[in-house]
Amino acid sequence: MSIVRQEDRTWGALAHVLPLVASVALGGFGWLVALVIYLTNREKSPFVAFHAYQELWLHGINFLVLAAALILSITVVLIPLAILLGIVSFVLMVVIPIVGAVQASNGNWYRLPIVGALSRR
Repeated sequence: MSIVRQEDRTWGALAHVLPLVASVALGGFGWLVALVIYLTNREKSPFVAFHAYQELWLHGINFLVLAAALILSITVVLIPLAILLGIVSFVLMVVIPIVGAVQASNGNWYRLPIVGALSRR
């Protein structure tokens, strides 16, 4: 196990937090922040790139969950399922990035739930 520099830990945590803040402030465009962090760090810091890449996957899956919720909400019968998907989306986009930020700030190569298997190390 390698020791992760403090700067990389900070940027790894920011790779989770900044997209969350940008999604709230920009109405869902936090994935752009994660993409910029990934592209600027993929060569110089595998640790930061790993965490930013997971965040990109998280935003992609969240988009699919919200699209499914929107489609389900069109029918009256499936509105409860759409509400459930909305709650899942909230957990995806708020709780999981906070856990990822804490883990990254501790220097852990932590794989996020749901998207961890999709990200590479």
